[in-house]
Amino acid sequence: MSSSLYIAPPKSRAAIREYATMIRRLLPGGDQPRLDIVRALEVHLTRLDERFEFSVLETWEMGENHALAHVNELRIEVRSDVYDGAVAGSGRDRMTLAHELGHLVLHADVRLSRRMPGAAVRPFEDPEWQAKCFVGELLIPKSWRALIRNPEEAATYLGVSKDAVITQLNAWQREGT
Repeated sequence: MSSSLYIAPPKSRAAIREYATMIRRLLPGGDQPRLDIVRALEVHLTRLDERFEFSVLETWEMGENHALAHVNELRIEVRSDVYDGAVAGSGRDRMTLAHELGHLVLHADVRLSRRMPGAAVRPFEDPEWQAKCFVGELLIPKSWRALIRNPEEAATYLGVSKDAVITQLNAWQREGT
């Protein structure tokens, strides 16, 4: 069962892939295997929508939160150590930034419902599951599948974690592709 407090309108992995593909097409360098997620958030998204804001905050300001998406305000806040890690190429930190972008892309202008305590949320209605899928589809696009010979090399090449590559490979296998 999901720990999410909210329920989002249902989205399949295939639908989420379309959103990620659209974002890649709009971004300079989106046709390259390793998407520069930091530059996308710092520079390019503001050019696509002037309302978008990206802020790096100190650890004491963010507390336990590595990053936050304020979907109604089109704003992402990231903890400084996570930002520094993403700039340095840390797969986990790059994925954190992409996760928050996923919330903005998938959940801005969407009405989320509050989940009743103890009620199950189907994965495709879980905003966290949707954002995780977005990360995989954005940073490990299916169009680059032929390049993935082994998960460890792919993780280094794409700038993500080995576990993320394995998760994507398993998802594609479940889809029968």
